[in-house]
Order: sequence, then structure tokens, then C-alpha cells
Amino acid sequence: MKETEKVQMHINIAGERISLNVGFDAQDDVRAAEDSVCKLYNTWKKQFPLRTDRELLAMISYQYAYYYLTLEKRFGEASRQMEVLDERLDALLGETDSE
Repeated sequence: MKETEKVQMHINIAGERISLNVGFDAQDDVRAAEDSVCKLYNTWKKQFPLRTDRELLAMISYQYAYYYLTLEKRFGEASRQMEVLDERLDALLGETDSE
């Protein structure tokens, strides 16, 4: 099977079966995401026994959205720093070429 082909997968989050069509090469990432969410769900289910599944899933959604936005911000900052470094390197190399 080609890496670009789609495959149908089924994951289970909090007892909910979800069908997904994903790229063949993304299967491991999908399983890792499922495992990560399930571990957090099971941990919080024990830690917050009075919370409903809906509340727990809302908490998990927030947690992962926060992680995503934090990483996105850090990536943006790192990209800007790399651009500055690239410009400085180009300037240094330009000075060397003119000597």
C-alpha cells in the first residue's frame, strides 16, 4: 500500500468508537494520539470521580488545545529567530565574499 493512500481506522475514546480515514503513513500517529487521550481520560476519571464523561472530555479538549497553541506560539518564535539568524549568517558570508 502506498504511503499516500487512505485507510479506514477505528479508535475508541471514552467508550465512543470513532471511524477515521487517514493516510497510510499516519496510522502510528493516530494510535499514539488515541493512547495519549485514553491515558489522560483514565487518569482524570480516577482523579475526578464526580465529573461526567462530557466534563472530562471537555477538560481533555482544553488541555490539548492549550498544548497545541503553546507549541504553535513557540514554533512561531523559533521560526522568527531562525530567520534572524539566517539573515545574520547571510550578512557574515556576504562580508567574507567581498574580502
